Amino acid sequence: MKKRKWLLLAVLSVLLLTLALRHFSQLTNALLKSQKNELVELKEASNASGLRAQALLQSCQYDLKVDIGRPFLEMVLSQLKGFETLTKKGNRLFVKEAHVVLREGFMRLDVEAEVDLTFYKGAAKVSYLIFVRFLEDGRCKLELQVAQAVPEKFLVVQDWLEPWLIDRLQQKLPVPEITLPLGFERKVTLPELDRTIKSRNLRIVLPSRVIEFNLSNPAVWAHEQGLVLLATNEKLDRSGFPTQADPDEQPGASVVDGLSVQIRFRQLASTLQELLAPSKDVLLSAEHIPNVWKQKKRVLGIKINNHADIKNLEGYLDISQGTLHVNPQGLDIDLGVTGFLEGQILGRAYGFRYDNPFQVKPAFKDTLPIMITWRDGDLYLEWPEKELQLDLDIQVGLGRRKLHFNHEMDLNVHEILQPVSVPHWFRRTAQVPGKVANRQVISTRDVPLQLNWHMILPQNDEGFIRFDTALNVAEPLLE
Repeated sequence: MKKRKWLLLAVLSVLLLTLALRHFSQLTNALLKSQKNELVELKEASNASGLRAQALLQSCQYDLKVDIGRPFLEMVLSQLKGFETLTKKGNRLFVKEAHVVLREGFMRLDVEAEVDLTFYKGAAKVSYLIFVRFLEDGRCKLELQVAQAVPEKFLVVQDWLEPWLIDRLQQKLPVPEITLPLGFERKVTLPELDRTIKSRNLRIVLPSRVIEFNLSNPAVWAHEQGLVLLATNEKLDRSGFPTQADPDEQPGASVVDGLSVQIRFRQLASTLQELLAPSKDVLLSAEHIPNVWKQKKRVLGIKINNHADIKNLEGYLDISQGTLHVNPQGLDIDLGVTGFLEGQILGRAYGFRYDNPFQVKPAFKDTLPIMITWRDGDLYLEWPEKELQLDLDIQVGLGRRKLHFNHEMDLNVHEILQPVSVPHWFRRTAQVPGKVANRQVISTRDVPLQLNWHMILPQNDEGFIRFDTALNVAEPLLE
């Protein structure tokens, strides 16, 4: 009778346990349903982006291309080793190891972790699918979604435990987004530059302006060697562009260890046109410029000293032409400058004092080389030191006479053109979360990148300017 009673209790316990596990499984599966739907949507969007990127590569219809090498991605994502996230209730995830898996069409991060949850405490192997996401400001983020979670304990109930683990890790202990050190900024703001050249009593103002890059619809394609990111300027004149990529640029053919950036030459030329688009590129003013004209003459044996000063000068210069060219030595730009200046001309001529208004419309053309340099990892378009002369053809009436002379106003290229930073398509620091508490990132691991760019120029105006840099990483900094 006792044995029968114990047998009944055992059978009842098994039934109750089975029902509980079945209910638990149904509950977790219900919880996972919305997450699976989200994963499906992310996968579909990722696949569509990848197909669009491959089509752009094959047709060569992109204007900016960034290749991110496998070693670079491995370096950034391996910094998740030591990552920890906690909740108020004591739930915890600690990453012991992190490994990147790159396959055709997707990226995955496999981690070995210690997990502390309500119904499970111990080691687990967790796989995250990685999706690339672009923010409105052009920054590039990696979004991690739990795809698999395999507990290393309680293997008998693994089929019931795994869906619950996936749900809890994603909902309670998610890994925050990771900011890649690159993106597609759509515009850059140049600050106003206001300087006074004391030696010439001249004030020069370069107004603030916003340069639009018109790069839109970025596409991303993951392959076994890394990531390819592409963007297109839909406003760019594409006449004469090739409609098929070079064999060396077919999808999957370009393999880099660090970073490689290709900018279509016409995109860079379009950027310069944006820089020079305003009608008033340079504002000039001067309260007093002495001795702009001197002349010594003898009239009827009398020595006459003619001279002129400029007072209250105001006006502007308009860089109305800025055409970029490729030559065997590098890049140069044809500048065409017009302007308008007015003020007072005062002095003495032929024994008479005068103080008359004047207006001039100076103009000049010149060809300047463009230097593409890097400072602290940022690329700049810069101009060499070169003196320019602005010819002021001044004419004023003096009764029946006309005073006519030319004054050469000295200007330096650096005074009328400021360096342009190629927009922050790449940054000097990769940022990885270090510790999270209650969904708030309380520390990050900043990975400083040592970038040393090498430039390859195109053969003609229809090609790409390419910048490559090897992968050099300083010690990560925990903040």
